[in-house]
Amino acid sequence: MSDKKYTTDIDKPITEVEINKYYLVIGTEANATYAYQNAKVTFSSKIAKHQYLTGPNLDWGHAFFYVVENDDVFSFFSFGPSAGKKLGDNKIMGNASTCQYPIGEVAQLYVLDINVDEAKKIRNEVKKMYEKTNNQFYNHETSEWEQKVVNDKKYRAMTNETCAKEAYRILSSILNDKIPNAYGYVKMYGISKKAICPFAWNEHLSNSNLKHYSYPEYPNVGKAKELLAAFKLDNDKENENLKYTYFLRTPSANSMGYGVMVPEFDPVNTTDWFLIEGDEDPLKIYSYFNG
Repeated sequence: MSDKKYTTDIDKPITEVEINKYYLVIGTEANATYAYQNAKVTFSSKIAKHQYLTGPNLDWGHAFFYVVENDDVFSFFSFGPSAGKKLGDNKIMGNASTCQYPIGEVAQLYVLDINVDEAKKIRNEVKKMYEKTNNQFYNHETSEWEQKVVNDKKYRAMTNETCAKEAYRILSSILNDKIPNAYGYVKMYGISKKAICPFAWNEHLSNSNLKHYSYPEYPNVGKAKELLAAFKLDNDKENENLKYTYFLRTPSANSMGYGVMVPEFDPVNTTDWFLIEGDEDPLKIYSYFNG
């Protein structure tokens, strides 16, 4: 709800002033610890954390963000290849991209209060990206979901036109040093390169003073537990026994060139998600905080 202030004068009615509250939520999927390890920087004696983008330790990770006005989503941005939940064929080097790339793992969410001008500037930049990419929208005239197909903006991992790069570009251009640095090293074909990447950004975000939540809660199963794909339910003694077996990885994530992950999950349990304007903030839905 909006914050409200009340003022009154003698013999005059109360005037209600409604003030909207805005905050930014930055999300990362950086769960594969094997993909982010210390390694020698190429052509240097320096040792530094690297995100592996080739080889057996490969994991792309993911970064996204959304803005909340009061309790509702004001803007959502999750840039990725046009793949996953009803978004077409995956081409990791490909031509198509989307701003609604579905989230398929436990996400680390970092919360930052912002003002109305900052919120509107972020939304305007996000809208520009939506106009260049493949996204779903709800047609109120037909009461059906439709897909807008536009291939003006490419997703290219090789040139760092990626989720973290585009998210960091938008946010840092508006919020400057309020946004923790997203740069780190990546390792591709044995070569080190300085780049914006989800694992480094997550590390810098976690070391910042931003409020931090795991969504769903992990490793202790709690809030939003119904989103977890990898759990076992035992009701033999009328007691719920949840055992988390792997960081959240859904079938659609498994099909993206990583190979089949173990354990395999129940295909009926669909947990990938993205948000649209007007949705209630998941952190509010699951009572992570009250304001």
